[in-house]
Amino acid sequence: MSEDPAMSGLNWYTYCYNNPIYFFDPTGLEQIVVSGGAYHPGDGKPYQYEFVDSALLQISQLDGGATLLVADTGWTPGQRDAIVQAAEDRGIKLVLFSSTEQLTSYINTGRIDGSGNRANDPITGFYVFAHAYDVTAGHYAITFGLDMHGNAIQNLSWYTEDMTTNISSSAFASGCVSYFYSCRTGNTFGNGNFAQK
Repeated sequence: MSEDPAMSGLNWYTYCYNNPIYFFDPTGLEQIVVSGGAYHPGDGKPYQYEFVDSALLQISQLDGGATLLVADTGWTPGQRDAIVQAAEDRGIKLVLFSSTEQLTSYINTGRIDGSGNRANDPITGFYVFAHAYDVTAGHYAITFGLDMHGNAIQNLSWYTEDMTTNISSSAFASGCVSYFYSCRTGNTFGNGNFAQK
């Protein structure tokens, strides 16, 4: 009956991606679930949907659904099409990103190109499914993409320093809780650990 306060999409009168049976969103605010790309463990055989499957399961357990952001790396065209179809079948808004800069822009503004405005659409829940690694003492990163040899792709690696300096705290609603389903988030590197920072 009223406009979407997030002003998402072209039609601000649609509700829950036109799927009110499956989702509800009384305030129009956004939950975000982020998935890493195809994981290549080093033998050239990717674990195809490891993080996407976990992300989709998380969304199915959230009241009101969520926006799914997926790192667009490592996928064959057929796999990418399958991800798009899986999101469409479930009525989930899907955003593909190719760098952590685009991911950060989406968090801060609601658009990967940075052209949106998060003021009326603060994030109410934030979930990440990806790999993580320590670069050097005190430098920890979550990586959304690994190459065929299992090495982190740099423009898809989110360092602790990037997160603490580039992400706007005003993008998150009061009481928003973030969950990082990644390795070693509690390990101490240098002056603390990722969870503390």
